[in-house]
Amino acid sequence: MIGVTCIPIPQVRRTWQRIELIRLDGPVVFERLEAYMDGEYMSDGKAMFTDYKRVDATEFPIDPKRLRPLPCASSEPGTSCGRYFTDGRYILTGTTVVHGADPASFSGELPALDPEGYFLQSTPFSRDRTSVFAYEKRIEGADPATFGVLRKTPEIIGFDKTHAWKAESDELEQLDLTPVQLQRLRADMENARAARKARQASSNFHIGPSGG
Repeated sequence: MIGVTCIPIPQVRRTWQRIELIRLDGPVVFERLEAYMDGEYMSDGKAMFTDYKRVDATEFPIDPKRLRPLPCASSEPGTSCGRYFTDGRYILTGTTVVHGADPASFSGELPALDPEGYFLQSTPFSRDRTSVFAYEKRIEGADPATFGVLRKTPEIIGFDKTHAWKAESDELEQLDLTPVQLQRLRADMENARAARKARQASSNFHIGPSGG
């Protein structure tokens, strides 16, 4: 007679772990890498990286532990656009240091007004109390006190009281405008501001309940 029995076989629970290999431009001490700004930046105490690319900050001793986000002109008051960061001395955007920019007065992503008074929320122009920047480079001779940005489809025009520049395809071109043409730009800006003010007044207008 042949006997039959069931022998329980223990099941081994399998766990899966995903390992992602990354490559960083060395030299870097991987054991010391720490994440900052919710992973926006990484540092081993000497080199810094973002999006796995090395930050071009060899001349600037940036302190990753002191990094904080900077507000942009295009963002709501008290909020950050998530593009600019500072350690209190230098300003970073991606892998680039904005040379010569003042963190205390810096305002990034200056919005552009179109002729009907609508804002284009993000432009390559920025400024601080002494300078104007485009594509993270200082614009020589630009006056931050009188600088404005207009959207004249399809172009983005930045201008002050004496100069004008066109921003297009990551390039900045200084425009050779006459005083009359610059005056027209300033008039277009004033008209755009008036149109925006009128739109805001209209949207804030409420009709109260009628008396009886």
